[in-house]
Amino acid sequence: MSTGMFHLLPILKGWAWKVHNFGPVTLQRDAAPVEWEVTDEFGWLIGVYLGTSDCLCKAEIVWTGGTPGRTVATSQNTHPEDLRDMGAFAQDPCGWLQRYTRPISTSTFGIYSMVLWSGGGQGSPLPYLDKTKVRLSLEKESTQSTCSAFLQSVHIQILKMDLFIQSLRAVYAIRNMRVDKNLLEYGSQSFGEGLL
Repeated sequence: MSTGMFHLLPILKGWAWKVHNFGPVTLQRDAAPVEWEVTDEFGWLIGVYLGTSDCLCKAEIVWTGGTPGRTVATSQNTHPEDLRDMGAFAQDPCGWLQRYTRPISTSTFGIYSMVLWSGGGQGSPLPYLDKTKVRLSLEKESTQSTCSAFLQSVHIQILKMDLFIQSLRAVYAIRNMRVDKNLLEYGSQSFGEGLL
């Protein structure tokens, strides 16, 4: 999906912006990740944003994609130090590494803000089905024993699929668009069992 979908969204029905806030949380160095799970939703992932006090605080997002019956999860993870090493500073409208303040070069302490995923400025929104997970952890190479972190994810959530499809048909003036009924539900259904 390109930015074209963002021009259509204001005139479509059956969807809403959804923001999930995770934290603030205190992370222990080299401990198991703190994990949150977002369930019972269907839509597109727009962005994942991290604010932390350690450049080795790792954020990870795991999603199942938008294909019914697909069980293989996809994940993306990074921390502010990775983005600094790549030179990914404030790219596009919303950038990757928004703030990198490391007052003492031998310490990982500082103020860091990064974008793990940005469908609006750097690419396409990621479709997802009923489950998305986010994880935060502090790498064992950190010079701190703990750090604080806050993570936020932004979604376009389809609340009423039938209304969403109906409004899409109206916008494109399509009267006889046939849609596989399994696209209107999420879960483990397979395609081809009948068209609407």
